[in-house]
Amino acid sequence: MRAHDQGQDWSDDVAHLMARVLHDIRQDEQIGNHKQSCPAPLVVNGLRNCGLLDALRQIAPTRVGKRPRAV
Repeated sequence: MRAHDQGQDWSDDVAHLMARVLHDIRQDEQIGNHKQSCPAPLVVNGLRNCGLLDALRQIAPTRVGKRPRAV
């Protein structure tokens, strides 16, 4: 994760949020609510609510590997 390389490690926070979203989806299915066909908005909303979305967007991009050759 780029943030970890830059001294900021949010991987546990993101993993916890993803696990919570998965748990909520499974719980909704068990009680008979409609199946969540696209969980991405739930993840984005969770990241936004805990303040991580803006922090993840502000991570400086880093290049990995070699520069592609011009065609």
